[in-house]
Parts: sequence; C-alpha cells; structure tokens
Amino acid sequence: MSSDAKALDGLNVQVAVCDEIASHKTSEVYDVLLTAMGKRRHPLLLSISTATGNSHSGVGRQLWDYAARVLDGTQQDDRLFALIYAADPEDDSWDEATWIKANPSWGQAVQPGGDPRHHAAGPQQRGAGDCGQDPPPEHLGRR
Repeated sequence: MSSDAKALDGLNVQVAVCDEIASHKTSEVYDVLLTAMGKRRHPLLLSISTATGNSHSGVGRQLWDYAARVLDGTQQDDRLFALIYAADPEDDSWDEATWIKANPSWGQAVQPGGDPRHHAAGPQQRGAGDCGQDPPPEHLGRR
C-alpha cells in the first residue's frame, strides 16, 4: 500500500493494518483508511507499533494516549480494543521482570542474545573500547 495518502483515495477497505504507526509522520494514511472503511458494516483497522524514540507526537502518540484514556476509564469507547505493553515509570529498567512486562514475547519470539544490561550500559560501565558489539569484519576497512 502506498505511503502517499493522495494515492489511496477511492479505496473500499474491510481490513487494514497500520504497522509501526508510531513512525508515521502524519495521520494522512490512517485518516484515508478510516474514511475508506465508511461504507463497511464491520470494518477493522489494526494499528500496531513499538514505542519509538520519536513517538512524542504524531498519530501514533495520539492513538497511544487515546487508548490509555480508554483503558483507564477516563474515555468511553466500546468499539476500541486496546492493549499496551509498557513499563511503568516506577519500574526498574535494569530488572528482567520489567523487560518481560514491556516485551511479552521476551524469551519466546524475541530471543535476546546475552545480557541486555551489557548492551544498554554506557562505555564507562562496560570498559574502555568495548562498544557491546562484535568487531566489524576486516573487509569493512577498519581505520
């Protein structure tokens, strides 16, 4: 499907999936899909995403905030099913239980290699010269 909302006019959509909605710069494609479902009796628009560092604004953030209000009961919407996996502000980000809470497929679909604390730690915690990655292959021209 095109990322150009203008190219999507005239659609008649029953089911649509907006993957990585937090990365959508605008709501144009999402809005066109909602409009394209207008004549359907039971349309389904599924929006999924990981929370990305740039998700402080935009349609992904708007949907997250709306879903959070529905989940906490401050907003009523019987047509919305929302499921948010996230750590709470008071959770210890170095505790494996927090990783599992925010990533429910941890150890199942997500097979982390090694201890993520090692990769998340800054160079001062890991030791000089260790960036937490394997050295680049020689053919990449290390300088």
